[in-house]
Amino acid sequence: MAAVAALGAAGVQAHELGEFGEGMLVPRAYHNGTADTTAVGLVWSCEDDLDGGTVYWTFFDVNSNHVTDGQIPMTQNDRYAFVWANESGVGLEGVEGYLVFVADSDNDGALTIDDQQCLMGEAFHVVSAEADVAFVPTWQILFNDFNAGAGVPDLTAMTATTVSDLGTGAFDGANTYLHYSIGGGDTTEIVVWSAEAIGGPGVVYTVNIYDDEQNRKSVNLVLPNEELNVVDPRTIVGLPASFLNGFILWNVPAGPDPEGDGNGVATYSVIHSPAFGARQTIINPHTD
Repeated sequence: MAAVAALGAAGVQAHELGEFGEGMLVPRAYHNGTADTTAVGLVWSCEDDLDGGTVYWTFFDVNSNHVTDGQIPMTQNDRYAFVWANESGVGLEGVEGYLVFVADSDNDGALTIDDQQCLMGEAFHVVSAEADVAFVPTWQILFNDFNAGAGVPDLTAMTATTVSDLGTGAFDGANTYLHYSIGGGDTTEIVVWSAEAIGGPGVVYTVNIYDDEQNRKSVNLVLPNEELNVVDPRTIVGLPASFLNGFILWNVPAGPDPEGDGNGVATYSVIHSPAFGARQTIINPHTD
């Protein structure tokens, strides 16, 4: 029942999800073959009923290094099943990272202010051996989120700075509630993605962790990677043995943004519960 309590505590999510944009973020993607893989459903639909365009995608590692990319031709009201195990190429089994998709509606190989908000989609992680599918939230990426609103001159050469903000995520100073459940055999993966580097070797945040009886303790939240981190709450040093279900209260830090226009963070928790026999996804809420 701990997982039920965690789900009930999620409340109203302060995120803008399920809308079309110039781009789309899948904040965590990995595979261990086709039986254990992230899958993305892409939808192309343009307001001006264009003939179609091209979706460019890039896979970045946990430190936002470019790893590999590709492109997909799409037509109006088209849908494409993107299975990461099939699209990744060799050598990427077990490699954690994230995916950025961009809609090039005028087929010029670049993202400019003239491109339309034609792209949306959803993502899942499939674990065939357990007959289980976990929902992976996706965030729309708007034009102004790309390289401080300058667009992308070459969609085949996206870099760590291509996505410099995430307007649909949690910004500097927002309190985020990172949910966890580790009682009764439950396990939790807390996924934290940031548009700018807020982690790395030696980066530690002092946070308050709460159980489901409002008991509080101060602990350290370690984010060893620059932009994508997956936290197992069982590994948090100093976590009381009785804290089996609750949340970590984390204040979103400012990224190294020279223009001072914010840093978007996307975060969610995946709870694997024997009581449910399945993985449950909670989009971690935040204050404005």
